[in-house]
Amino acid sequence: MATDLLKKFFRVEIILIILILFGVFFRFYNLNVPLNGDEIIFGIGAMKFHHQGFEAGKEFVREHPPLGKWIVGLPSRFIEADYEPLKLLSSDMFVWGYIAYDALEKNFIVMRVAEALLGVVSLLLIFLIARQLFGFSAAIWSTTLAALSFEMIGYSRVIFMESPMIVFILLTLFLYINYLKSGGKKKFVYLGLFFISLTATLLIRHIQPLFLLPIFAVSQFLLNRDMKENIYIFLLLAISYYVAFHVIFPQDILGYGQSRFGYSSVLGFLSFKMFSVIGHLLFRNSFLFLAAILSIGYIAYQIFQKKIDRKAIHLVLVIFFVLAFLIFSL
Repeated sequence: MATDLLKKFFRVEIILIILILFGVFFRFYNLNVPLNGDEIIFGIGAMKFHHQGFEAGKEFVREHPPLGKWIVGLPSRFIEADYEPLKLLSSDMFVWGYIAYDALEKNFIVMRVAEALLGVVSLLLIFLIARQLFGFSAAIWSTTLAALSFEMIGYSRVIFMESPMIVFILLTLFLYINYLKSGGKKKFVYLGLFFISLTATLLIRHIQPLFLLPIFAVSQFLLNRDMKENIYIFLLLAISYYVAFHVIFPQDILGYGQSRFGYSSVLGFLSFKMFSVIGHLLFRNSFLFLAAILSIGYIAYQIFQKKIDRKAIHLVLVIFFVLAFLIFSL
């Protein structure tokens, strides 16, 4: 009896859950360490949305779209501080950030808590996606890897746009998978939510989320033979891009990109250098990246060996990671 209880206690799943809880703990531990330079910039921009106006927040850091900053700055609505100095800081006046010292001093921890909460939400979404596709065991292992990833812990502890971007990327992927697996009215509900989530994701951080557009276009073509439906999806992807970068946040193309880099199109930021691509693919600084490469290699092998149905939804993840790695290595 005692042996059975001991075996149950030391079950792998229980150990993994404990490790996940450690990862969650490290996201919230000692968040009162001093701010770094970029956190000050993003923190000021985030607060401007809620204490000066949407346009002021959007214009302060023109490099990044507005939604991520708006989300991170939301807790400042409930914190009393001197927000008047924010009005003295116009677009790109980063060097004068110390003017907003009182507002930053009273809000930076709560904004970091918001980032940490988003980091926890990303773990939940990873678990839900993996469980839906591969079952509980794969889900708990995937979540453990993400929970202990140095990069994901780091991004969950600072006032950057990475945490909100990761959450919305995962949410968009989750909704797309459910759209593919559903039928009837439910399918169109997931499709509508997918479109909203995709547009929101494009409005989080610079141009990084753009990699989702070719991923979903390729996935749709390979997984759905209904050409009429595919055309509708392609139109939705184009509309999502247009709304994000030509209606809500055209600065990324017409303002920041053109004035700083001379690019008139958001695609101008991408350039292909073979050595750089190979180097980035092989020598990343996160074991999570390596684990993902090994995982897609294993899945591709299983499909090739016909141990996994070629029409299975797992192909979405293969496409997702392969294209993501290639695009992020450009």
